[in-house]
Amino acid sequence: MGGGMKNVVYTSERVDVVHGRWIYHDDDMMPWVSCSVCDVCTDSMNKTPYCPFCGAKMDRERRDDNGKNA
Repeated sequence: MGGGMKNVVYTSERVDVVHGRWIYHDDDMMPWVSCSVCDVCTDSMNKTPYCPFCGAKMDRERRDDNGKNA
């Protein structure tokens, strides 16, 4: 009868996820993107899954500045 009970503690933290999308802009100089949540602009065209400024998850449809899907 030597099997001891293991103490198991289940915890849960809930964080609300903010969803956004990259908005692509193309001016005469160079293309750039902005976050639809915080409006911060960056010239980085890499498609990161999260905004590095506000942390929004970029899983909404991507659109250019004319409202068309990119």
